[in-house]
Amino acid sequence: MTEMNLKKLIKYGAIIAPIVYPKVKNRLGTNNLRKSYSDSHRTRMSGKSILDKL
Repeated sequence: MTEMNLKKLIKYGAIIAPIVYPKVKNRLGTNNLRKSYSDSHRTRMSGKSILDKL
């Protein structure tokens, strides 16, 4: 019984993983990009943005 469930789990996992993995990876990448963007444009204590120095 358990061996059959394990085989099903492996089979369906192999089918679903290639579909789900890129979406999860893309979402994590987007969050990291958003965080780095907001960090680079955060205003300093003086109230001046990094962009004002350019």
